[in-house]
Amino acid sequence: MSENRFYPKLIAGIPFFSALPRDELQSLEAAILVRELPAGSILFREGEAGDRFFILTQGEVEVVKFLESPDERRLSLLGPGDILGEMSLFFPDRLRSASARCLTAVEALEMTHADFETLLQRQPDLAFRIMREMTVRLRNTEQVTIRELQERNQQLALAYQELQAAQAQLIEHEKTEYELALARRIQQGILPAD
Repeated sequence: MSENRFYPKLIAGIPFFSALPRDELQSLEAAILVRELPAGSILFREGEAGDRFFILTQGEVEVVKFLESPDERRLSLLGPGDILGEMSLFFPDRLRSASARCLTAVEALEMTHADFETLLQRQPDLAFRIMREMTVRLRNTEQVTIRELQERNQQLALAYQELQAAQAQLIEHEKTEYELALARRIQQGILPAD
C-alpha cells in the first residue's frame, strides 16, 4: 500500500538524509511515498528493471540472490535507516542484482529514479554518501562470500581426506583378497588331486 504521507522528523532522522538542509527535506514531501508491506512480501526481484529505491523506516528486509531456488543465498539483512534498491539506479540497464523479501511487516520510504536524479543534481554530495554506503555493503557481501568459500574449501578438503582414506582401505581390501586367492591357488596346487 502506498500513500502520500510525509514524516519530516522521520526523514530527517534517517542517516541517508540527515545532512540535507531543512528546505531540501521539505521539498522531499512531494517526492517520497510511504509503503507498508506485510511480512513475506517481495519488495523487488532479481533481474527486474529498477526505477526506484527504498529506505527502511520499520521492519527487516533480507536481500537475497537466487530467490526461491535451491541455490537461494542471503546477502544481507537490512533494518531501519538502511537503503536498498539503489544499486540498480546506477546501472545502465537498471536491472536488479538481487531480490528483497520482507521478514517482518515493513514500512519504507520510496523514491523514483527521476526524483532521485533531481535530488542528486541539487545535492551532489548525497551521491558520495550513497557510494560510501554501497561500498560498505559490497565489502560486507564480499567478506561473507569469502568466508563461505573458505568453509566450502575446508569441507572439500575434509571430503578429499575421507575419500583418500576410503580409497586406501579399498586398495588394502583388494590386496588382501588377491593374497587370499593366491594362497588358495597355491594350496590347491600343493594338495593331491584326490
